[in-house]
Amino acid sequence: MTDADVASTEVLFLDIDRTLSPIADLTAWPEYSAVPSPFGDVFVASALAEALGSLPAHIVYVTDWDDPHIFDAVIGRTDTETGVRGPSDSWWKVDCIDRWLSAHRSVVRFVHADAHLNENRRATLARIAQRHGCEHLAVTPTDGLTPDHLDHIIGFLTGGEPPHMEAP
Repeated sequence: MTDADVASTEVLFLDIDRTLSPIADLTAWPEYSAVPSPFGDVFVASALAEALGSLPAHIVYVTDWDDPHIFDAVIGRTDTETGVRGPSDSWWKVDCIDRWLSAHRSVVRFVHADAHLNENRRATLARIAQRHGCEHLAVTPTDGLTPDHLDHIIGFLTGGEPPHMEAP
């Protein structure tokens, strides 16, 4: 995919487990949809899926899943892509984001939503964002994105919130 193919200058880098799909806590949203997977059904909040599908941002799955595109139907998108794991001296996901941003210079703002964003990884994201001249938001859910997380993501990607390092 080239810059011309990316319809937006905003990007959501999205993990699956404990981010898009909670593992144990299905209480944050009123309704969840089951998504059949090779591992059995996984769940995605229906309202979250609808909101992500209508985001004015390109979605790049950054996940260990072999085929995260099984989630495209539930979020109503066909334009997602998957970040590619490459050689890495650190956590592969931040290196993947760095490479992706290098190949897509028009990006001005990005969110990385991942349950595994610790302090060091958030600091690395901040350096990557600075190097690429991007604003960024790091969202670290405990077990699935919540309505508050979604509000922060939407506000940030639509320019309604000032840039900051992390959401609750």
